[in-house]
Amino acid sequence: MEDDVADDLIARHPAFLATIRRARQQKIAGRTRRLEDVRQKYETSQEAVST
Repeated sequence: MEDDVADDLIARHPAFLATIRRARQQKIAGRTRRLEDVRQKYETSQEAVST
């Protein structure tokens, strides 16, 4: 029950809604990245930091 309230508060928060609007606009404009590409980028970055 508490999770539902928290989820509802987040879903209605203006900053969250702005992030969703921005993401949708980027998708429409074709400015998206594949999840695999993002993972690969950050896995490579993490390996460099570890060494």
